[in-house]
Amino acid sequence: MLCASLFSLGSASYGTEWFVSEKGNDTWTGNHAEAVPGQTDGPFATFLRARDAIRKARAAGDLTPQTVHVRAGTYFLKEAFRLEAQDSGSPDAPVLWKAYKDEKPIISGAVKLQGWTPWKGGIFQAPLGEASNLKGGVRQL
Repeated sequence: MLCASLFSLGSASYGTEWFVSEKGNDTWTGNHAEAVPGQTDGPFATFLRARDAIRKARAAGDLTPQTVHVRAGTYFLKEAFRLEAQDSGSPDAPVLWKAYKDEKPIISGAVKLQGWTPWKGGIFQAPLGEASNLKGGVRQL
């Protein structure tokens, strides 16, 4: 699970701004907080895409501060989201990951189980679905 400490508690934004939303699309530029009319551009859908966009911008010479605004919603991560030293920026041009305005995004390393039905004795059951393919199997509910 992504640690809450990755998110800045400050409200300031400056430099290059990126946006991630459950309603986003990783083929978009990530430069808008929400989809533009006609759904032709808007926020990214994943943290991975935002991280890679920052890496690409840095490689192209953009050494300004970078801010990733994460919109409200629940983000289910299928694998670990890795940030390396290169993803930290520098003292003069940091990389900040923060919640958008007063929104409260939730980041989960879990797989959502759906289709719960009564089984017996007050016990419910659900099909594992995509959770059955997880490396290491299911260990906790």
